Amino acid sequence: MPRKRVKTIPISELRCYEQIVAELSERGELEGYEVDKATMTIKEFVAPVIRPENLHKAIVNIELYLHFERDRVYIIIENRAMAIIENGAT
Repeated sequence: MPRKRVKTIPISELRCYEQIVAELSERGELEGYEVDKATMTIKEFVAPVIRPENLHKAIVNIELYLHFERDRVYIIIENRAMAIIENGAT
């Protein structure tokens, strides 16, 4: 997966600077920090890539797991989500 690009912006450049400084100053955990010089970091959204070979490996691994654990677990697939449940569990 490619690295996400990161942008850092000083909060002093934002229109809501005073509100952010006031709210951060109220937090006890930030006592002793220079809240007025804080920065905001924003990461680029990178959509996950599903490679066919990785998908095939995942399916094979699940099939192997279920084969060897067939007496102990079963699968539930609901709303495009899969859960592996142990027998006797609710």
